[in-house]
Parts: sequence; C-alpha cells; structure tokens
Amino acid sequence: QPSPQVIRKQVVPIQSSNLIPKVTNEKSQVHSPDGRMNLVMERTTGQGSSIYIFKVVDIQQGTTLAIFRKTLFGDTSMQISQNAFSPDNKYVFIEEISHSQQKYLVFNASGEPFSDGEQYIDVVPSFMAKETDYVLSKITGWDSDTLLHVYTKTNDGARGLSYWFEVPSGAVIRLASF
Repeated sequence: QPSPQVIRKQVVPIQSSNLIPKVTNEKSQVHSPDGRMNLVMERTTGQGSSIYIFKVVDIQQGTTLAIFRKTLFGDTSMQISQNAFSPDNKYVFIEEISHSQQKYLVFNASGEPFSDGEQYIDVVPSFMAKETDYVLSKITGWDSDTLLHVYTKTNDGARGLSYWFEVPSGAVIRLASF
C-alpha cells in the first residue's frame, strides 16, 4: 500500500481591511443669513458610491427635517454653497457636480413640494428651456428672497450675460450687465 501523503496547509493572515470596505462619514453645514437655520449635508462614502442626506435645522424650533437623499456613483459629488439659503429662509439650493454636467437643485426649506408636486426645481433644464443662446455656468446665490443669480457662458466658453432665475415660477430675467 502506498504511504499516506501529508498535506500541509499554509495559513495566511487575513487583514480586516480586505474584508470590510472602508466607509467614511463627513458632515458640513451652512447657516442662513439670519442665523436661525442651518442646512446640513451628511455624506457617507464606501465601495464606489456616496450617499448624501440634506437636512434643514430650525435652531429656534429645535427641529430637524430631512429634505433630500441621493446616492451617487463614481466622481459625481454634491456640495452646499455658503449662500444656499434665500434671505427669507424659504428656499435652499444645492449643487451636484460631475465631469460632464452641473446641476443646481432648489428646495422649499419646509420640505414641502412645489405647486407642481415636484420635490425640487432643477434650475439648469428650466433655464435652458427659456434661454438657449447661453449655457448656465454658475449660480452664486440669492439676490433677493426669490432671485438666484445666474452666470452664463457662450457655446465657445466665453463669458455670457447674467440673469436672475425666479423661484418658484422659473422666470428668466436678463440683467443689464455681466
């Protein structure tokens, strides 16, 4: 009879970082102009995606209201501007950025939908439907309780005219200067 073979097993230590995906949590916030409210952005990142949760905190009332949640993949991200709140605290806007496009989303700070039933206004397609000679390049914030300041560029990348985008109607108002 053949002699039994001894099988030797090699034990390789398993590093926990190989088994558990790395998850990071980040939190940022901006204050309303009067300091009564905060817009909080929480971001949880892991396994090639990021989950964003946006909350409006009413400091005087002591309440927190989640107004939006979105999962993004790859290099697409979201951010909040220092000028995210309208002066009357009624609206907030957030920015979604990817290598191919930029989105500006406006929400009721109360969390209520707009009159058309939509949760938010996506400014770029609304703007482009009304003004086709220029491309929206940047929204810097609020010039009044309902007017977002919009900078544009031409199709060849030169600086275009400036506009106001009126919330909630979506009216586009051309400004006299750049």
